[in-house]
Amino acid sequence: MAEDGRPAIASGRGGTDGPPVANLTLSEALQTLVDAGELSEGSPDYMIAQKVVREGEGALSGEERAVWDSRVRGRLAPGPAR
Repeated sequence: MAEDGRPAIASGRGGTDGPPVANLTLSEALQTLVDAGELSEGSPDYMIAQKVVREGEGALSGEERAVWDSRVRGRLAPGPAR
């Protein structure tokens, strides 16, 4: 958890773009958002976030990237640089 209470992630990348630990950390951070009621399972935001976990940000379409950047990424606190 970041100091501001948002879930921290080790890397902004997931899927094949990042190391397995980043995928797990991102997945855990997303689950924290679901548990907190800030993200709903099955919602478009959630589905895009899961795509990032599975395939990495590089797999996002332009529209998905816009959603990820504007509605999901901002809810995640940056983790330490690796």
